[in-house]
Formats: sequence, structure tokens, C-alpha cells
Amino acid sequence: MELNITMTTPDENPIIRTSPARFMKGLVIIIIPLIVLGYITVFHWDDTASVPPPVSAPPPAPAAPDSTGAESSTSANAPAPAAASATAISIPAGAATQGNPSYTPDSITVSKGDVITVSNEDTVPHTVTSGSGPQDPNSAKLFDTSIIMAAESGEVDTATLEAGEYQYYCTVHPFMTGLITVQ
Repeated sequence: MELNITMTTPDENPIIRTSPARFMKGLVIIIIPLIVLGYITVFHWDDTASVPPPVSAPPPAPAAPDSTGAESSTSANAPAPAAASATAISIPAGAATQGNPSYTPDSITVSKGDVITVSNEDTVPHTVTSGSGPQDPNSAKLFDTSIIMAAESGEVDTATLEAGEYQYYCTVHPFMTGLITVQ
């Protein structure tokens, strides 16, 4: 006895067919996530595009020689004024991204009574707050610039500080740290 079983008849197409209802369910499963992602992309573009990528400061460009062949007086090798560098801290662009430089310089030595100017060159707010971090019980008790918005500056007055080393951090981004030494 010979048993011959076939799954399709010779006149049927072996392509798998589906019902219109099942086809619509599959279409809905694909279209809904596309709509949600489209909404997020279109209406929240500014939020996602405003986060700066990690930045490294490029090395200074060499000074171009003037008409006599000598380097101009604005050479990259020219020393910066001592007073400006001794009492200033800047927050470089991209500092809010962990791994980038937080403060420039991150360690500064000043004389008691100096006022340190802190300029925020980043696009987000920052602080210079005394302490090793938010868990420090003495956080913000010695000095605090409060929030320094982008392109603004704040000050740290060292008149009330005794000679010694003082750690500081940013309350908005606690991974940003630095050190002030008062002489």
C-alpha cells in the first residue's frame, strides 16, 4: 500500500498567504513605533541637539611671522599676565561631559585675601563650591559661587580662608573637582 501525502495541490501557489486582519496587525506594529520615534525626533530635536559632544581643547596655533619675518608679539609662547592667571579659574566648554577637563587650571595657588574670578565658558550652569563633593558635611560652608550660567562669571573671596588647601566641586556636576591653595 502506497501512501502519497501532499501539502498543496498542483494548482496552489506555495507562497504563504495571510489574512487581511493579520496583515493590518503587523502594519500597526511597525507604524506605531515609527510615529513615536518621529514625534521624539521632530519635537525634541533641540533637546537632543543641544548636548555638546566631548571636547578636547586643540593646541594653540603657531604665531604667523609678521612682515619682518619675526614672530608677532601675540605669540603662543608669550607668557600670560601673572595676575590674571593667578586669580582666575575658567570652566571650559564641554566640562559637563565626564572625562573632559573640569576647571582650568584645576589647581590654583593664591594669597589670602585674593578674589578668584570664575568664568563659565561652557553652555550649561556650574558652580565652584567648597568641599570634596555633595556627601561632604562641610560642603559650601567656606565658599560657594552659587549657579554661574553660561558665559557669566562668579567670584570666590579668600579673605576668610586660612592658609591651606581647599577642595572644590560643581554642585550641578559633582564629578568636576579642583583645588585652591591659600598662602
